[in-house]
Amino acid sequence: MKTPTKKMKGGLINRGSGFIKIADIIIEAIDKEQPIPHHTTVHAGTKANKEHNEMVLMYNDAVYNINPQTEHTYSRLYEQYKKMTNNELALYMNKQTTSGGYYKKRAGLKRAIARAWADDDLELVNRLATRYRLHEKPERFTRRESKRADNSTIVADWRNKFLGKLAKSKSKYKNHALLCYLCGMRPEEFTHDLGATVFFDGDK
Repeated sequence: MKTPTKKMKGGLINRGSGFIKIADIIIEAIDKEQPIPHHTTVHAGTKANKEHNEMVLMYNDAVYNINPQTEHTYSRLYEQYKKMTNNELALYMNKQTTSGGYYKKRAGLKRAIARAWADDDLELVNRLATRYRLHEKPERFTRRESKRADNSTIVADWRNKFLGKLAKSKSKYKNHALLCYLCGMRPEEFTHDLGATVFFDGDK
């Protein structure tokens, strides 16, 4: 994307910068049935041209300051959105149970709208903007599954009781359970070809 040579004073630049703000401007334009500020639809010296140039500045500033980990996450989402049909995108957006996932998907959509705009893909811009406007907040979110929350109901001396049961056990999985307890191994790791090797040093 070509960068304007200098920042403009006033106007949209004071409304904030970044992918989210660009998406807000685009969605607002669509809602008002106005053309999206874009280099193919604006003319030099017009208000729309100034708006477009300021959006370019916002985009470049957002790219420059983006966190690499955040960039990786939302770039992956953007590539997913590009490959989805309208129906697949609707199913993906509506398949939501937690509040964190809901807001992440909305943020991902806004970032994707800005990226599609920068990629000159106005058809994708319109598809994503339409989906964003149709994406309603669920009436109720389900609680995210948490091991810590589940463990809060376990009795305080569960470790001693667990080892006591194992000491009397004749199960062929006794050693597997001990390794899970002592080393933090996951049950599925026993299915790997490498398996697990146990070494003894005296009584240790």
